[in-house]
Amino acid sequence: MKHTARVVIIGGGSLGVSLLYHLAEEGWNDVILVEKGELTSGSTWHAAGLCSNFIGNMTVAKIHDYSISLYDEILPAQSGNPSVFHKCGSLRIGYSRLEEEWFKHLLSRSKNVPCEFNIISKEEAKKLHPFMNFDNARIIVSTPNDGHVDPSSVVTAMSQIASSKGSTISRFNRVLEINRTSGGEWEVVTENCTIKAEHVVNAGGCFAPEVGAMVGVDVPIINLEHQYLITENHPALQELNFELPVCRDSYCSSYLRQEGQGLLIGPYETFGAKPWALDGMDWDFDRGLFPDDLERLMPFLDRCMERMPIFSEVGIKTVINGAITHTPDDNVLVGPQFGLENFWNLCGSSIGIAQGGVGKYLAQWMMHGQTELNMASLDSRRFGKWADREYCISKAIESYEVMYTEVASNENRHHGRVKRTSPLFSQLNEKGAIHNVVAGYEKPLWFRTKEKQSEQLTWMRSDAHEVIADECMAVQNEAGIIDISGSSKFIISGGGAIDFLNYLSCNKIPQEKGSIGLALFHTSNGGIMTEQSITKVDDEKFFLVGPIGS
Repeated sequence: MKHTARVVIIGGGSLGVSLLYHLAEEGWNDVILVEKGELTSGSTWHAAGLCSNFIGNMTVAKIHDYSISLYDEILPAQSGNPSVFHKCGSLRIGYSRLEEEWFKHLLSRSKNVPCEFNIISKEEAKKLHPFMNFDNARIIVSTPNDGHVDPSSVVTAMSQIASSKGSTISRFNRVLEINRTSGGEWEVVTENCTIKAEHVVNAGGCFAPEVGAMVGVDVPIINLEHQYLITENHPALQELNFELPVCRDSYCSSYLRQEGQGLLIGPYETFGAKPWALDGMDWDFDRGLFPDDLERLMPFLDRCMERMPIFSEVGIKTVINGAITHTPDDNVLVGPQFGLENFWNLCGSSIGIAQGGVGKYLAQWMMHGQTELNMASLDSRRFGKWADREYCISKAIESYEVMYTEVASNENRHHGRVKRTSPLFSQLNEKGAIHNVVAGYEKPLWFRTKEKQSEQLTWMRSDAHEVIADECMAVQNEAGIIDISGSSKFIISGGGAIDFLNYLSCNKIPQEKGSIGLALFHTSNGGIMTEQSITKVDDEKFFLVGPIGS
């Protein structure tokens, strides 16, 4: 086995192997992937394999769409093997005004991905899925080009292609230590040997917090149990000459799909979600499952039977209860580890196989310093020390329990709060401030009045609009004080200050003392790093205010 490498990837699940593959595709093959067991032996092997085009986050939507293309087109073309992707499509069923607004919002977003995303009638839905009861549906979305895949099959294909291009995979070889050398390299100590590397990537999945602890960082990931069941064959499914679309239903809080000639049903409980391994993972845990706990699922399974009556006509053949990682906001952790040069994260995905293509974008980030997508919402530096254990547990449970519930653009959930506040927080509360949270920091959105105490959840114009408009007019026409405690502040001073800012900024730097300007800062390749408000204090001093994560 090699003792040096440009990159060491720790973890052989769908994300780690995806990065190995995409680095090789980009031309980096001096890469070693180290896996303590067999590939996919963590969460990947027992995943239900769902891949959806129904996604609210634009960056994640583009990653999902690329992942589907990777599995269905790119890998088969490279390997010469037929596609193992089941392009059966999906149906998302909504029942409320809020879901109708949300689905229509996503329809407009889908044009930018782009992916096929159609609002269809109950009659059209019934033709696609004759066994589903759509009577109470208010809105139904069809995404005909997504579906599901066997996770192990596509991971195997990616690993074989990467290996054929010179990349190395070391199985059954646990990482024991990670140290920084005096020369700035990383020293990865494994059971078999010690490897010196320029870059290290934590793709440890359920074990990512343990890998992070080796370099003194807390990885904000919580493992939760997730169950799905597979039924015995149903005669009606045996007679089909097509595969049913995957259904995701907020009433059941479940996904329901065909599995062979039976059904696969996976609820996300809206209460009683169960965290696991809160005191740390056992390194011997490999291809592990937990005893089934169907009692916890019964309220949701009853609703599944109501929505798909044929489910009540067959017995249960298998129950899968395995660990799935969740972050506080349920977005995967991708990118540099704060404070550690050339140490990267690629972990924490609760739907890892659907996001298997994310390795492409981390490969771009590592090799070129930026990606073709805006990765801010996935950047692993979005959490800091303020995201403590209690916060991560509370928010991970919330992330799990709202997986299929309705959401709003003005959602303002209260789990995991209050963590970071301005010195004015209590005073602003007394004045009626409605706070939202950004990077754990409480920021005032608007102030209650006698007439308006709260706002209705919506994707349309908020019913607090007029109150907020009055606030804006007061500041515009009179005066206002804005609390910027929850923003990043920088002072740039010295003889070279203006030259330094001109190098970073794409806009003109303010020329007059006391004047202010807004500027984007760019990387050397043109990518956007941040936005900053720049105030000129004097000829050699500038005051910058920007987003809290700048």
